[in-house]
Amino acid sequence: MCVLTDRDCDLVSKLSDRAKILLSEQEKEEICQRVTSIKELFSQLDKIEVEDIKPLYHVLEVSGKTREDEAVPFDHTRIRRSLKGRFKEDYIEAPWKGGYE
Repeated sequence: MCVLTDRDCDLVSKLSDRAKILLSEQEKEEICQRVTSIKELFSQLDKIEVEDIKPLYHVLEVSGKTREDEAVPFDHTRIRRSLKGRFKEDYIEAPWKGGYE
């Protein structure tokens, strides 16, 4: 049995709908139960006292040279040619098939 709130279980339905996945009620219930167990694990982690534990900065000794980050110009003319007519200013126009609630 799902011990999540109705809102959480509705979320499973919404996510499956948006992902275009058909789930039976039994599959939704199983997912709901798994999410419940994951939430329970996180609530157990929240109960752990960590005040007296020193932070671990890095397990292994860090060595080696790293390069400096630098911006490199990108020539997008080939992309513009292949997507001719789909640019609006410097952005690519894409079809919108969804919406926000």
